[in-house]
Amino acid sequence: MKKTSFVLTLLLSAFLSALPAGWNCAAQSRSVKDVRITYLWDVTLSMKGYNGAPDIYDDVVKALVKDISAISDERTEIVVIPFQDSEYCDVWRVRATEEGKRQITSRITSYDNGNVTNTSISRPLRYAIDNVFSPDKVDIMKLLTDGRDNVAPKEVGRLLDNWCSIAEQKDVYGYYVMLTPAAKDDEIVLKLEKVCRFEAVEGMGFQDIVSVFPPEKLSVNVRDDYGKPLQISFTTGNSMRIPEGFRVRVRSVGGGADGYPYITVDETATVTDNAVTVTPEFLKSMEEMKELLPKEGFETLLLEITPAEGMEAGEYALTRIPDKTCRVELVNKPEKSLRIHVR
Repeated sequence: MKKTSFVLTLLLSAFLSALPAGWNCAAQSRSVKDVRITYLWDVTLSMKGYNGAPDIYDDVVKALVKDISAISDERTEIVVIPFQDSEYCDVWRVRATEEGKRQITSRITSYDNGNVTNTSISRPLRYAIDNVFSPDKVDIMKLLTDGRDNVAPKEVGRLLDNWCSIAEQKDVYGYYVMLTPAAKDDEIVLKLEKVCRFEAVEGMGFQDIVSVFPPEKLSVNVRDDYGKPLQISFTTGNSMRIPEGFRVRVRSVGGGADGYPYITVDETATVTDNAVTVTPEFLKSMEEMKELLPKEGFETLLLEITPAEGMEAGEYALTRIPDKTCRVELVNKPEKSLRIHVR
């Protein structure tokens, strides 16, 4: 029998980690971590109209229930912490199974606290930092309040000053939801504009927030992926689909005044099925890149992914990208292959 031979490049899981991921960000997606969604819920009596404040309590309860009901990944952990002037009034934790969601929404709808107190923002926030958030999960926090901290307002500022290091260490993304105009604190808003992974949101639409996460990193083999388009697959914090038509700008950053010396990207693309495709510009020939890039290790390129112009309003206003960077590792090694002989 005539002997033939051919070479197959196999994508077997046994050595998948040893192979370059190619131009596909999904290979290094944040989805490898489970998600935890924490609600810090202000239940001071002003939420019920005490002392002339607008009565928004029932509306907030409905929005909370709607947000929790929309969570589709049963591995997601849900934490609800009602608070007034102390660290917490209660702490409820469940998995996002149908039974878990039923239990926690039942607790929310039946909860009744008639204590007249001041409002502390810093104490429940500190409690969540110390006792809830952890590096093994992607933590998304929604802090819901109709007022300002009138117990220790300076402590809120101190927590925000240190938020970036805390959030990066523990992989936390926060939303400071100011439910009424009375909750809007200009000093806090200004601080949040300068703080990573923490955004201010105004009004009752917090249940419509879609947190969009680019991959943390991807590997690109300049020998095998030269000239190919780049697909970026996103994950979302609560398994919601990114609204169709949402557009992002993908831009390479770094590399000095003249830009990155090997590859540049600056393109606006529309999200379809939670992914976009852009076409990088290769600034050197493949042979030059093979010669210049290290054979061991890799060069690093950062992609900045932001909502495109016009996405800050209308139906896309609450589609947010809390962490806007994706690290690209440029690898200069031949891809592994397996030779098979067939008789």
